[in-house]
Amino acid sequence: MIRDMRHKTLKAITHATERLVGRPRLAKLARLVTDEVRLDVQNDLTTNGESIVQEVALSSAAPVILDVGAHYGEWSVSLLSQTGDSNRLTLHLFEPSAHSAAQAKSVIGAQGEVHQLALSDRSGEGSLQIVHEGAGSNSVVPFTDGERASGQTETIAFITLDGFCTERGIDRIRLMKVDAEGHDLAVMRGAERMLGRQAIDLVQFEYNLRWIDARVFLLDAFQLLQGHGYRVGKVTPRGIEVYERWHPELEKFVEGNYLAFVPGREVGLPLISWWGP
Repeated sequence: MIRDMRHKTLKAITHATERLVGRPRLAKLARLVTDEVRLDVQNDLTTNGESIVQEVALSSAAPVILDVGAHYGEWSVSLLSQTGDSNRLTLHLFEPSAHSAAQAKSVIGAQGEVHQLALSDRSGEGSLQIVHEGAGSNSVVPFTDGERASGQTETIAFITLDGFCTERGIDRIRLMKVDAEGHDLAVMRGAERMLGRQAIDLVQFEYNLRWIDARVFLLDAFQLLQGHGYRVGKVTPRGIEVYERWHPELEKFVEGNYLAFVPGREVGLPLISWWGP
């Protein structure tokens, strides 16, 4: 009875507000409130919680850190700004675009190693879809609607993380950040051997609309990572919002960063509870 009264009251207020400001404005306001409550904030690494993850990763001794989908090296520059001694960490940047990789090298210099490669679930040659030279949205995943596609492609080299680690003799990684414009799940699938050994402490990946183009879901990432004993949460300004399991409410394709971590190796990360069921 009380629940029905609340529902009727809310419905009346909603209809009255709609008449006052119009349906489009009310919808935008509702979305703004929803995003704020869900902690779906603007994807700015200075304010969205990514710097918290970087700080915790740097707190370990001699960390090996990977920046996958480095673009111009912006994320790595932020990382390096938090440490006074770049010699104490090993930093690998992966950027398949020749133009963007060259820019990243000029920015990072000797503080990290830039690889003109795309991490994936296979090795060999492939194509990078070019929106325009230097675009952060250039991706190996074609745009479904084709609106932003220029039709231009760049031949690039693929390698799996497992293969790269074998070649370089890398036994453990402290943090792997992945921003591969929809190809993120393929990057993680190419790291199954390392993930199976829990040899990557922290895996941060970006989830957004490009996952629709790739025909993959957040559910797939949960199954992969939790299958190897990782816990999964969302990076927010308040900390990591941890989920015990995947839920359909999470599958919104709203841009944000998620973090998978090996239990016990997240020391220093503020963990917060989810608002949902």
